[in-house]
Amino acid sequence: MANETLERWMPSNLAELRDAVQEMVRGAFEGGEGDLEAIYVDVRDLALVKQTLTDGSTVLNVVVRENK
Repeated sequence: MANETLERWMPSNLAELRDAVQEMVRGAFEGGEGDLEAIYVDVRDLALVKQTLTDGSTVLNVVVRENK
């Protein structure tokens, strides 16, 4: 099976991730794919993780684990 990377994104925050997914959907429709359920996601799972830093502040991280 041949693979071709059509475009690559490197989001650094949730807003950029959302924009990247919207661009993927738009690109799929422009490429002739009309059924989003026919586009598969090669991800094991997604998680929203709250992390407490040493200074007591908290951050939220989106963690993506890939299929292996």
